[in-house]
Amino acid sequence: MRLLCYALDFLDAAGMSALADAAKHLPDHKVVLEGTNETVRLAWELSGFADPSIPVVMAP
Repeated sequence: MRLLCYALDFLDAAGMSALADAAKHLPDHKVVLEGTNETVRLAWELSGFADPSIPVVMAP
């Protein structure tokens, strides 16, 4: 699944948690957030969501 996030400026903790939970329910698939800015990618990483068990990819 690919989500276009070019207009996304920030993703709060509740949004990150909801995204991670939803992605875990998609067996054998990854959720790719395309067009994420550096702030979103860094917040994802620093919040501990950049984990191999969470099938979400943050792409610039």
